[in-house]
Amino acid sequence: MKHSTLCLFLIILFIILFISIYQYKSLNKKRLSLDDYKKTTFIHRKDILYSPIDSNIHFKGYGNQSLPFETIIKWLIETNILFCTITGLGQSLPFDSACQYYLNCPNEKVKNTILKDLQIGMDLNKYYQKYKNQIIILFAASFVDLNKPEKSVDYIKLLNHLFDPNIKSIGETNVCKPILKFNDYHCIDPKIIPKWKDLMFYLEKHQIPILLHCDLGDKENPTKYLYLMKNICSTYPNNKIIWPHMGISKESYTIHTDLHLQIMKELLQTYPHLYIDLTWTVLYDLLFKNNPEKCKKYASFFNQYSKRFLPGTDFVASSNKTFDNYLNELHQTSYIYKYIDNHAFRNIVLGQNYIDLYKLPYQAPYLE
Repeated sequence: MKHSTLCLFLIILFIILFISIYQYKSLNKKRLSLDDYKKTTFIHRKDILYSPIDSNIHFKGYGNQSLPFETIIKWLIETNILFCTITGLGQSLPFDSACQYYLNCPNEKVKNTILKDLQIGMDLNKYYQKYKNQIIILFAASFVDLNKPEKSVDYIKLLNHLFDPNIKSIGETNVCKPILKFNDYHCIDPKIIPKWKDLMFYLEKHQIPILLHCDLGDKENPTKYLYLMKNICSTYPNNKIIWPHMGISKESYTIHTDLHLQIMKELLQTYPHLYIDLTWTVLYDLLFKNNPEKCKKYASFFNQYSKRFLPGTDFVASSNKTFDNYLNELHQTSYIYKYIDNHAFRNIVLGQNYIDLYKLPYQAPYLE
């Protein structure tokens, strides 16, 4: 009996190791390098199963225990990420909290803080030069409190004075994430939007995008908060605004596919400086998983507006995360890419949109 149990254990262990090894190797049919982005390069699409760009990765979690900076950078290099926009999480749990995730401690307040931006800035000062020839790192400040925007520009200038590289993006910051109401953090009052003018003028002048989390709605009304994004985009039509996760969350997934696509089409047509990111595994779980017909509908939309989408994981590097967690999120957020056409693949997956948005001196490879 003991022998049989041992054999079964070894078989299961072998299977787990095989899957892990296969998953890792499947990421590396062809390793790209920054040199491939410095010249005209042609590659085979079948060699690229995921994007070498992570446009939205959180190096700090909601709590105060995060993975070491250099550990995450090494993970990105190991998975052949060549470009990333790194941010903290400005909306943080109390400094003395032992909680890692806000849903696990609904009575603890979440507040905006610049602390994690300062921590990332110090890490960048320490490690940026070491890894700059292997990976392009853009620094995004996440401290901005959209309900209290008055000192935002001063704090951006402070971060730029203290750290090199300077701030290249703002966010991810919350316009409306209703689930945080249990942590006493609420959707913005639309009356405050005109008071962002100094911040938004500064960002427009310096061509700095802002990543604004705004749920489309909730289960009862899946478009309940859409008016907030429309208000922001119409008030600041010249700002580069990134809307993460296509507005989808666990609370708004009840929206019908056709209505969701119609809303996004209207927004992209109306606001030429609006971008949408395809980050967060929620999109895989709620929209794409085991649903090829729905995938084809979204892929057709991505093909039509292929210059307006950004890839990434939305990975949150809390201290309990592992390399396998990142791999899994990379796989899931890349799932939809097999359905898009070659033109969209170069713009989105290979990163031409990202390069253009941030005006980087690179060009994405072409597909043979």
